[in-house]
Amino acid sequence: MSRWQGAVQIRFVDRELDTLIQIDTINRPVTPYEEAAIEVPNHQELHDVPVTRLAQLVHQIINVEGPIHFDEVVTRIRTLWGLQRAGTRIRDALERTRQMLVTDRTAIAEQHFLDIPGRPVRVRDRTSVRSTTLRKPEYLPPSEIQQAICSVLRENLRGQREEIPSAVGQVLGFSVVSAQLRETVWAQLDALHHQRAVQMQGSVYRVS
Repeated sequence: MSRWQGAVQIRFVDRELDTLIQIDTINRPVTPYEEAAIEVPNHQELHDVPVTRLAQLVHQIINVEGPIHFDEVVTRIRTLWGLQRAGTRIRDALERTRQMLVTDRTAIAEQHFLDIPGRPVRVRDRTSVRSTTLRKPEYLPPSEIQQAICSVLRENLRGQREEIPSAVGQVLGFSVVSAQLRETVWAQLDALHHQRAVQMQGSVYRVS
C-alpha cells in the first residue's frame, strides 16, 4: 500500500477486472485489532473443562475481540490448548457455552457474531493480526463493516459505489480488495440504504 498527499492506492483483484484507483483519505487514528491472550487451565483436557469455566474464557475473548465470529472463538479456544482441530465434543461444549452467555445476557449474538451488550461498534485495523481467518471477508462483522462505511462517507462527505469497498478495505487493514470483499461491503452498503441510514443519489452515497 502506498500513501501520498492523503491518498491511497488500492488494487482491485478479480478474474475479469484489475484496475488501480486513487481515493482521497483523511488521516485518522487507527485502532489495531487486538487478539485475546488468556491463561487456560492446561492441566485439564479441553473436553473435560466445565461449561461454566469455558463461559469465563469465552467471555474474556469476546470482551477483547467482540464482535467476533463464533468459529473464530472456537479456533481461539482450541489453539490455546494446542489442538489442530476442534472435534464434535468440543464444538458442542462451546455451542452450549455460547447459548449460556446469550441467555444470561453477558453476550449478544448477531448472526454468527458475538459481542458485549451495549458496547459501541469499533472499526479495527487487521493489518497485523496473527489469525489468518480474521482477514477473511466472511469473518468481518456486519456491524463493523457498516460502521466503517459510515465513517468513510462522513469523512469524505460522499462516496461512489465503486470506490467504497476500497476505502472500507483500507480502514479494516486490507491492501488488496478481492471480489468477495467487495461484494461483502456492497451487501452492507445496501443494508444501510434499506435502513435509510445512507442516501443514494445516482451512484453517490451519503450518510443520512
